[in-house]
Amino acid sequence: DELQLHGCELVVLDRYACRLSPSFIQAWRGRLLNVYPSLLPSFRHSTSPIRDALQAGIRITGVTVHFIAEPDTDNDGPIIAQESIHVTPIENEMQLESRLRTLEQQLYPKAIDMVASGKIIYQGKKRVGKVIRLNLNQSETFIIGDAQLRREAASLVEQAKADIMILARDAAERQTRQYQKQYNMKMNQMWQHEKTLPSDQRLTPTMIHMMEKRLTNIGARLEYIYKCKAQLFQLKTNIP
Repeated sequence: DELQLHGCELVVLDRYACRLSPSFIQAWRGRLLNVYPSLLPSFRHSTSPIRDALQAGIRITGVTVHFIAEPDTDNDGPIIAQESIHVTPIENEMQLESRLRTLEQQLYPKAIDMVASGKIIYQGKKRVGKVIRLNLNQSETFIIGDAQLRREAASLVEQAKADIMILARDAAERQTRQYQKQYNMKMNQMWQHEKTLPSDQRLTPTMIHMMEKRLTNIGARLEYIYKCKAQLFQLKTNIP
């Protein structure tokens, strides 16, 4: 009532985590905004989403501006806008918190303007407006409100592809190093055995066959790694 008496049109919260009363949400539904330091729905039920993101080892996080729609699901309301950043391997929670706060200060005013101007309208459990839905997978939907955010979404998709390729490359390299280690150990054992034989009996056909087989397997893994790196380079050069 006090807010309405003072002519308030929007209620803008800053990472508000406490429960709001059903009557308050009902009175301000569609005009009640909040910001959350993750790319919802990721970490939406977390009490420390920034810390959890670092502990999970994710490479991309961001902030989300959303409507508050239900009293028991404050972070499940329709998304208004999202912005992403890359998580660096060396930053700590305080550093990531600072960067996300800066990102919020850039994104939140844009989202408020879109709601205040009627470009984004809350309608039931949905919100409508001139937006684009970009489905990355079944669990995450990013909603973009203007040209800049669309470019960010495209960049996010390409970066996600690059991250997947990096993981595949790293896994292949780990497997190759492990296989190379096993190969070296086996060859050393065989060579120690060969040295006990007369010189005319060394490098038996069995040993040569095993060498060729293992080198072929290593060569196949190296070829896969080079392929991953080539695809990764192509993805990175296409990222806006």
